[in-house]
Amino acid sequence: MSGLFYQKIMTYLEKRLSEYGMNAEGELNWFSWKESHYDFIPKQSKYFDEHPEGIQIFTPTWEGGVHHLIKDKKKFEIVYRIRYTVPHIDLNGKEAKYKPSSTGYGSILFIPHNTYKKLTSEQRIKTLWVTEGEFKAAVADRWGLDVVSVPGIHNLRFEGKFNEGILHIINKCMVEQVVFLYDNDLFDLSSKLGKDGKNHDARPRHFLKAAEKFATLVKNQHRPDQLPDVNVLIAHPTPTSAKAGIDDLLKVQSALNPEWAKILGVQKESRAKFKERCETIISDLEKVAALAMEKGVTEGEWFSCYDITKAKRWDKKNEKSYFVLPHLFHLDSAKSFWDYHKTRQLKGFTHFSFKYKQYKVENDIPIYDDSNYKISLPIWREGNCYFKRSSDESPQPISTFALDLHYVIQVSQGRTVRIATMTDVGNRPKFVVLEKEDINSLGRFRSIMEDWTGFHFLGTEKDWLYIKMLIERESQVKEARQMPFLGYNKDNNTWVLANGAFSNKTKSFHKVDQYGIVNLDSPIFLPYDSGNTTKLGIEDDSGDDWIKYSDKSKMDLNEWFKLHRQVFDTETSPNGLLGFLYAVMCMFSDIVFKHVRSVPILAVSGPPLTGKTTFCQGILCLFGEIQSTPLSIQSISGSAANRIASRFCNVPIWLDEWKNSLPDWKQAFIKDSYNRSGKTLSKFTNNKETKRVQYHSAFMLSGQDVPGMGASDPAIFSRCIHISLTKGQHDDKIRRLEDDVWPSGISNLGVMIASHRDKMSEFGTHYRKIFDAIKALSRGADTRMITNIASLITPSIILMESNIIKIKESREELIDMAAKMVMDQHSRHNTTNEVAIFWSILDELFHHPETKDQIQADHHFRIKGDLLFLNLGKLYDRYARYGKLNNKRVLDKETLKEYLRGLDFYKEMETASKSQIFMPKIRSKQRCLVFDRKELIEATQLDTFMTPLERECLADPPEYYQTQSQLEIGLPAHSGKPKSRAYDDIYVTPN
Repeated sequence: MSGLFYQKIMTYLEKRLSEYGMNAEGELNWFSWKESHYDFIPKQSKYFDEHPEGIQIFTPTWEGGVHHLIKDKKKFEIVYRIRYTVPHIDLNGKEAKYKPSSTGYGSILFIPHNTYKKLTSEQRIKTLWVTEGEFKAAVADRWGLDVVSVPGIHNLRFEGKFNEGILHIINKCMVEQVVFLYDNDLFDLSSKLGKDGKNHDARPRHFLKAAEKFATLVKNQHRPDQLPDVNVLIAHPTPTSAKAGIDDLLKVQSALNPEWAKILGVQKESRAKFKERCETIISDLEKVAALAMEKGVTEGEWFSCYDITKAKRWDKKNEKSYFVLPHLFHLDSAKSFWDYHKTRQLKGFTHFSFKYKQYKVENDIPIYDDSNYKISLPIWREGNCYFKRSSDESPQPISTFALDLHYVIQVSQGRTVRIATMTDVGNRPKFVVLEKEDINSLGRFRSIMEDWTGFHFLGTEKDWLYIKMLIERESQVKEARQMPFLGYNKDNNTWVLANGAFSNKTKSFHKVDQYGIVNLDSPIFLPYDSGNTTKLGIEDDSGDDWIKYSDKSKMDLNEWFKLHRQVFDTETSPNGLLGFLYAVMCMFSDIVFKHVRSVPILAVSGPPLTGKTTFCQGILCLFGEIQSTPLSIQSISGSAANRIASRFCNVPIWLDEWKNSLPDWKQAFIKDSYNRSGKTLSKFTNNKETKRVQYHSAFMLSGQDVPGMGASDPAIFSRCIHISLTKGQHDDKIRRLEDDVWPSGISNLGVMIASHRDKMSEFGTHYRKIFDAIKALSRGADTRMITNIASLITPSIILMESNIIKIKESREELIDMAAKMVMDQHSRHNTTNEVAIFWSILDELFHHPETKDQIQADHHFRIKGDLLFLNLGKLYDRYARYGKLNNKRVLDKETLKEYLRGLDFYKEMETASKSQIFMPKIRSKQRCLVFDRKELIEATQLDTFMTPLERECLADPPEYYQTQSQLEIGLPAHSGKPKSRAYDDIYVTPN
């Protein structure tokens, strides 16, 4: 060995470490275990240790303990792996380099020293690297990469689910991108290729599946509602003339493969040159990963990197933007596979296999060749029957039908179905949808076939196997995917309805065909249309409630909008306009939620026969043919509610018959729909898995009660945009809407509005300006209500200023209208909010001396300049007693304290002593809650906390006014508001 490293007789462990410029006593080799919850501390505290068979590799858990198995409830066994000095030959004759200490514990994540320190201290990790093998991770960790490793490229699961160690690091360290770092031979074919040409694409397809699975597992099990989206990438060393991984690139000169030494240009290098070379290689790897986030694919000097987060389809016009994984691995077609490998491992081949099919090469073009299959298979098809040869060599029919596969449908992750046609000897076709298991099991297929079709199969299990092979090779099977939602689907930028899909790319509607397929660039499957699902032989769970595209109505958007406003607008409330604004907001509610993290609920209330049903149907007609009957929240179950909320995207869900006396879980469901928190449900499996049901819809509530008023949860009212309807005066116009529009719908107009998503790219900027303008006009109003109204009008203002829709009001008029709604709704909310109830109780206790619980200044509170000191300790018992006596909502002391501290006018004192003040009437210092007194008076409109001089000025007060809603609730006269010129039309003189 050169002078760089000390020459001595080394063990296998020392030799391996020295290859990377490390030694057995380095920091990488030692680790201080935490005491586990079983009070079990391992004797060894190392990552690597000597073992008679090679190297013993230990792994820390991400919780700080040591991986171990428990046997007989008392016996502990440490889990580790052994890296053989000399590879062993296993029972299958394959070379094995590693041996686990025990079986049955699954795939354990190896977390090196520096990555583990960041995890335990919750330091931010921008890029997490995942490799195959502990030594690759240890070496990469030494040179500064945040890296972990798994035992193999397919070993991403532990105890039946995705390795929680990786997810734990992603969530704890706020990881932005995860890169799976392969060796440089990921595109190679098997080194044992024979001249028979069988399974040539097996090895690259193996790597392809690993990449797909890795991306899917990270994206599906990461929590995007709590953290930003995680980008998934793959990377590999670029040079292909020698087999190597990242650890091979970072070896010292004497340990380098001769081919790699030549590629790297290494002759003689000192320790400084070795360090400089390794740092250059690591820098190149980090650089390509950063650039791949922008360009989709980046090739550096030593590494290539591909962003596979959005790898849905190959874009010929912009090849560097999106990668489809099969294209990356040269598996998207037989020609692509041949073009890449013909000068490499397939050089000189005249035949090769691809997707289990045989191809011959003529004039450098691969041609499908099924001649070998016709000879080898003992089954053949004639007409609509399958035959085999009997013992006397005569043809023997084994079926009364023939099966043709048309599409393989990806329904969800890990589940596919097949659309097929079964045709009998009388040439009568039957459409069927088959699960994968339906075809694999002959018994199951027979049962389904006879139930659905009455056809018969007379062969054996072996005959059925041959038929499946024949069907797969003769059928021109296409791939399609079932859309997860009705409404907007982000993956293919389409608006999906039950009977077809509107493409935002082509600005046209594509009908569903006889197989339930919509032929777009990437075909999609729709099982909703009852006309098709009956023929397809699957359960038609659509009924009449799914939205369907219709352009039967001849009414254009402006005509409909004008008529809708004439019916529902009143002199004091533009209800028709608000309904249209809400429909537009629903079409872009995913964008609204992305920026605001909530979607407002539309609450429509009023006495019977005021047009609530007609109003809600008027909104829904923009999304498709109307529902035959509205959904009643009175009769809906919890599972049905979750299912409905998760099956639509950007489509309003209408729930009728709202009552404030509904059970708590239904009121909680409505609150969850506001911030789309969804539900976490258990899956009935042995490993106790859970699944998350995410909501994607906006909600409309209708009924005689105002949601959140009276005995209901007032938090619901603050999440709503409330519309109150009165008896209409335009029955002739209502009949025209009901006769000409409602039955057919105007979904053609709705989807055209929804197709202008590009206009919403500046939503955040417009929203902030509109929010600030409304807030300036409605000072003291609840922020959530301002957020709701700003979310409502922003999309329509953007489209209006882009000349896509026409509204007679200007931007300023819409903002002024929104501010008036906020002020009116805020005044009503203050009468029901728990904190407002607290202030109103204090007001009553102060102004009514006959009350035995009367409160007094300088005893229960003290005014000191612009500050109010509130002695909650002395006040709480009186507030609780008086509230319960008068059937008002009363909060417990700690909850009330937290609510009060969350108010805008609460003053946080620097120290606890500053919140203490002397109370003259009780002659002691009391710790108090401190508030900005003037802001409190302005927000609550109470004179309780005014000084005597301020009350004296109000002895001859100006005329006070109240909103109509305040009068209906019966707010005390002194809690009204002076008449404001800005809002003259919404204030009325009290009776």
